[in-house]
Amino acid sequence: MFRYTVILLCLLCCSCVQEEVVIKINLDDKIKKAEASFDYAERTILRDDVPNNPDDEIIRPDPDPDKCPCKGTGEIKHGDGHTTECPFHSINLMFKSYEGE
Repeated sequence: MFRYTVILLCLLCCSCVQEEVVIKINLDDKIKKAEASFDYAERTILRDDVPNNPDDEIIRPDPDPDKCPCKGTGEIKHGDGHTTECPFHSINLMFKSYEGE
């Protein structure tokens, strides 16, 4: 009986070790594929031949229409295309100041 118990325990241990090895091999493959994907993305998207010139000057709303990014129109157009009201030259702001006088 003791002999069967020892054999059974050995078989269980071997099966657990094999399963752990298989899981580790699958993880290693996935890690290698992920690394290869990131390398490919860096080569194709983050290329060196594309100049990276960030805007050094921050443009903020200004009471002077010539210095303001809205140029006196009352709407500031952002890089992605959406617009926001200018806090200095907005039409709504002009009506509110007119009504207040």
